[in-house]
Amino acid sequence: MRTLIFLFAFAFSIDATAAKQCGIISTACTSGPMTVMIDNMEVTRACWENTTQYACLEDAITSSCDSSIAKGCTVGSTACQQGVTINGVFQCITEQREYTCKVADATSSSNVDCGSQQFCVEGNCFDTGSVPDPDFAKAVTAMEAAREAGVYVDESTFQLFKGQDNRCSKSVLKNCCKGANAPVNGLTNLALTGGSAYVLDVLNGAGMKSTLALGFDPTTFALSIAVMVVQQMLQCDNEEKLVTVKRDHRLCHYVGEYCSKKINLLFAKICVQHKETYCCFNSKIAKIINMAARTQYPGFTWGTPEKPSCQGISINQFQGLDFSAIDFSDFYDDIKPKGPDENAILNNAVNKVNSYFNN
Repeated sequence: MRTLIFLFAFAFSIDATAAKQCGIISTACTSGPMTVMIDNMEVTRACWENTTQYACLEDAITSSCDSSIAKGCTVGSTACQQGVTINGVFQCITEQREYTCKVADATSSSNVDCGSQQFCVEGNCFDTGSVPDPDFAKAVTAMEAAREAGVYVDESTFQLFKGQDNRCSKSVLKNCCKGANAPVNGLTNLALTGGSAYVLDVLNGAGMKSTLALGFDPTTFALSIAVMVVQQMLQCDNEEKLVTVKRDHRLCHYVGEYCSKKINLLFAKICVQHKETYCCFNSKIAKIINMAARTQYPGFTWGTPEKPSCQGISINQFQGLDFSAIDFSDFYDDIKPKGPDENAILNNAVNKVNSYFNN
């Protein structure tokens, strides 16, 4: 009697789903294996009950693509995500469509063709057809390194490319080691006489003071810029503001970090302030050469964060460096020729014309 009731319920379930155009997705045994007593007889079956999951086709179709269709988007690709086989025919139930939508109308612009190998500005023409010399940057860099070594020398110790011990502090309440919120562009040594435009003595209080132009104070100048650039660091001291500007110009080498202030809490000491230590230099070449010297000469290190060694190198060390193994690529962008600014030239011409007629 139990067997007949089970078969009737199972048949009814099949008839109900078949009327809806359904297909079997999966079938699994949900009762068994086990042994039951039927008419005082033990009957063992591997499965007494199967559960079959169907997927049925519905007349109503739901879609999340209406917004893309309303925008005028076009179908790029379609893919069936879920489907069933009904009466031997595969039917897709869920389909994914990818649409291509236009964001904005296309625009066009025209450029001036100045010929195949010449570029002229205000009557000065340049041949652009020659192949760039790969050794040009290396040669200019070597000349600049020799010039800085000959001019920027510590007469008391005869050290070249001497650095400065610069530090910044950070704690839970303030961070004076974060970067500037805006770069300082156009910062050069053109206000100096006898120095180099690639050396930023304006960011170092100790530089070529004998060559400073009359009335020019590099520290005051650098601090005025630092205050403008790092407005979020007004609680930091002047040295920390300067470190931020120097790091922005890639003039510093990071030595390390250490705990600079501790407080006693019960039986333990807790660090409440850290400091980052940098060896900063007045030019990128000075930093690069110092990094190379500490790589090529064993035992010549940067010291520790608490006691950094930012000293320069001796003349003999400079002469013994293997320049072919030094990577000066960070300096190449500074000496790369810059193309003429056409807008600046045009504005200059317009201003001259307006000034002439206004006068």
